[in-house]
Amino acid sequence: MLGLGCSEDAKPAATQTAGSAGSSSGAGAGGAGQVAGSGGAASIAGSAGGGAGGSAGSGGSPSSPPIHFALFNVVTDAVEPSYDPAPDTLHRVELPPRFTLEARVPASTLSVKFSVAGNDTLDAAAPFRLTEDAQGKAQAWEAAFGSHEVKVATFASADGTGTPAHEFSQTIELRATGMDAAFTPTDQPTQDAWVTANLDQVLEPKMFTGSAGMLPYRLYTPAHYDMSVKYPVFVYLHGRGQRGSDNEGTYTSQLFHGPQSIVSPNLQHRFPSFVIVPQCGDMPAHQEWAHWIGNSEQDLYAGLGQDGSYMQHADPFPSALLVKELVQSLSPNLSIEPARVYLVGESMGGFGVWEFTTRWSDVFAVGVPMAGYSDRSKVSSILQIPFWVFHGDADQSNPVAGSRAMVEAINTAGGSAKYTEYAGVDHNGTFDKAWSEEQELLPFIYSQRRKP
Repeated sequence: MLGLGCSEDAKPAATQTAGSAGSSSGAGAGGAGQVAGSGGAASIAGSAGGGAGGSAGSGGSPSSPPIHFALFNVVTDAVEPSYDPAPDTLHRVELPPRFTLEARVPASTLSVKFSVAGNDTLDAAAPFRLTEDAQGKAQAWEAAFGSHEVKVATFASADGTGTPAHEFSQTIELRATGMDAAFTPTDQPTQDAWVTANLDQVLEPKMFTGSAGMLPYRLYTPAHYDMSVKYPVFVYLHGRGQRGSDNEGTYTSQLFHGPQSIVSPNLQHRFPSFVIVPQCGDMPAHQEWAHWIGNSEQDLYAGLGQDGSYMQHADPFPSALLVKELVQSLSPNLSIEPARVYLVGESMGGFGVWEFTTRWSDVFAVGVPMAGYSDRSKVSSILQIPFWVFHGDADQSNPVAGSRAMVEAINTAGGSAKYTEYAGVDHNGTFDKAWSEEQELLPFIYSQRRKP
């Protein structure tokens, strides 16, 4: 791609064929970013032909435009199916953190020229994306709030010479609905001071009543909450030491207090969402987020293997069931996106991530278990859920072998599990290091959307 800081000769031209690499990124494409069955020269101008209405049904229909834009998720490296075609209006709250546009073009296309605000970019290899690096890897489109006219011309030549085969333009408006469009990030000391002064207040104590009793929880509501847009939901599961019924002390993690405090104004501007912190009950005494065969009030840890595994009990504990019911109860009352419910947990909460996703795989879009045990016999139920697993190899509480084996089992079975193991890091150090240092963790989480 030439332009936007990329060099043309760094990305080799590629002949496009139906079914080539990238075709699985979105529905209705015959090849990598191509519209199957389109052909012949045409000129389409104006958003009426390329917005949510005009392009819907592309992929061979004689009456549909031969070109449209789709929203490309840079982190997952795939087209967002619900944004193919891309509508004329995009709400930042509802989008993945890093995105760009992909031109869905006829199979005969060898190069594409993008034009935005007078800046031209030539892409000489499929898939054709508005913003890429020199190696052809998609990069985030750093678009400001407001309207952007994006033009595209397709060519039958690899160097963009000759008469365009097709031309198309769409005006896309990026809106800050439910956000502060004028927000300016603060420095770290200012953010830390804000967290110290406001954390207890912004995590509002609540009580949920469900089929298994009552569940104390904390709820963060976005500061500029607007019911006209749908927000993701971030669910955090605490460790064993925070069990109880007082709704206190459940958010001591670096996830809330560290440099990436998820409820701070800086992070909420990047990742706007609701945040839920439920509290696991301690009655009966052996209640945890996970329920395994063997544990009891007489022997809390019976049934836990030295290899970091357990056998899941047929029935969840009440607190676990109540969390699931709480999440499912939100959508009638709050404007949330049910396909973007994110689950993370530390220690006992790491158990919980594996437990909740295997029991209710249709609820959660992603799982981030840190230093937990798991039941590897349940792997087949979670192959559609992406995971990022963390563990320290000096953990004296929960064996690192459990995380290693679970990740291997998922990936061997065709699922998707990233794994980060910290050398020389103990149990609690795993959580601190992950939330404080992993700059890609939150973008990974907020980029996921539950698969149907």
